[in-house]
Amino acid sequence: MKKSLLMIAATASLLTACETASTTVGTNPFVAEKISEFNGDMNTVKSVQDKRRDSFNQMKTDSANAMNDYRTEVSSIYTEISRGAKPADQNLVEKWKVARQKLEKVNDISFDMKILSDTVENDATVLDYTQSSIKSMDQIRGMTREEEMELNRIASEASRKKSEILAFSREIDQEAENNKGYLMAERQNLDDLALSIKQGNMVGGNNTFISRGPQQYGPTNIMPNQQRVIGVSNESMPLISMNMAAKDINYDEPLYQSLSRALERDPTTAFQIVSIAPTMEIARNNVKKVVDTLTEMGMPASRIMIKSSTSNAMTPQVNVYAK
Repeated sequence: MKKSLLMIAATASLLTACETASTTVGTNPFVAEKISEFNGDMNTVKSVQDKRRDSFNQMKTDSANAMNDYRTEVSSIYTEISRGAKPADQNLVEKWKVARQKLEKVNDISFDMKILSDTVENDATVLDYTQSSIKSMDQIRGMTREEEMELNRIASEASRKKSEILAFSREIDQEAENNKGYLMAERQNLDDLALSIKQGNMVGGNNTFISRGPQQYGPTNIMPNQQRVIGVSNESMPLISMNMAAKDINYDEPLYQSLSRALERDPTTAFQIVSIAPTMEIARNNVKKVVDTLTEMGMPASRIMIKSSTSNAMTPQVNVYAK
């Protein structure tokens, strides 16, 4: 398999980096030179990772600022509508466009985070080359004990640094996923806001779509088929309780809304799907339907936990809890 151009460039960069680190004087000049080279490589890796971390921190700051700007813009629109606005007011339409642009900036930053994550992961593969080169030094005879100890130290440092880099890559991915959950919820909220502007009044008579961020939500009644979205402020209660007895049950929208609100409160939230039915087969089929729906909505499997149980209750149901 061909190496990526990015990996090749990174390898070349590391191997041509400054070789000013400490050296160990031994009987073989080549060994001392290689030890100096490996130390230089490790110093370069550390310097590069410090810069990657600075870039990531700046992305998080930019993302938080974009979210705040977006919330401010949307709150302004809501205030004008609540005070009374003409249907399809052009001023509000323009403000809505600005809000959408601010929200999409979050998407742009998330894309940059994904690129950074891939770059960081490639940095880890460069350390594979360093470790392999150190391993090949075993074939060289005449090394002093001090030289052998120094090579072992560098190899251990390379292994530790590789683990840190891979953990950093996962951290970046998680932040990008959090932003994705935010975007998924707020794009739907912008659609609701657009309808409110068109009609000149609040859709559904509420403003749940405008105060995004960590907060408490009260109970909200949602749609037919006995779907019930429950406020996320009480963690002992389900976010949503769904009656699975009716045929062609329509739970997608309330399920989406309830999970979106939980993610707004805490973007790192995971979810437990609890299915209760008269038989285990029914319980498992019901939980599979809900999990499939969540997967289609973009929820990663790593953030979904499932539990099925039987009960003498006449009505099978599925409850979703925030964890």
